[in-house]
Amino acid sequence: MSMYVTPSKNVMNRSRQVHILCYDDRKSFSDEIKKMFVGNKRYDVISFHNKKMFVDYCKKSCSDEHINIGVIGFVESPEKLQLLNIFLDEILNVLPNIKLLVFTQQKNINEVSLEVAEKVDGVIPINNNMLLRTNNNIKRIISEHYLHLAAKKRNRIFIATIAFLIFCIISIIMFYRLTR
Repeated sequence: MSMYVTPSKNVMNRSRQVHILCYDDRKSFSDEIKKMFVGNKRYDVISFHNKKMFVDYCKKSCSDEHINIGVIGFVESPEKLQLLNIFLDEILNVLPNIKLLVFTQQKNINEVSLEVAEKVDGVIPINNNMLLRTNNNIKRIISEHYLHLAAKKRNRIFIATIAFLIFCIISIIMFYRLTR
């Protein structure tokens, strides 16, 4: 019998869980995104048709230990961009580490991109390629997350190595001073 105990699959999956939260007031894309990730237990796709329910779910159920991605549908006219900004600010206040993707109509993409550029990670036009672009953006966000974790781990190892080398040098210097 082995002394090594492997963690349960639930613990392993939970640490890598990706929450994809869709706000789709027109019910136009959330079902398609769910279908895209239905077979994979790593992804948890939840759709909302109400802003208040979306924000309340972020307050209650989302944490920083998971990768949280918000997909927001904005099909209004560019004159209502202030409402989108208020909604994005509210989401970012509740969950600062969430990555946001915004769907918008092709004709409004320039105005929306300029207005919300620093708040969102991607603005995707609503067309035939939007699901492919969404999938690519989600994979990019996940890759960036894991690259960031690897960089933090690498930096810790580098600092520990430097500290060990300094300790060794000081020990050698002290040894030669004491033997003289």
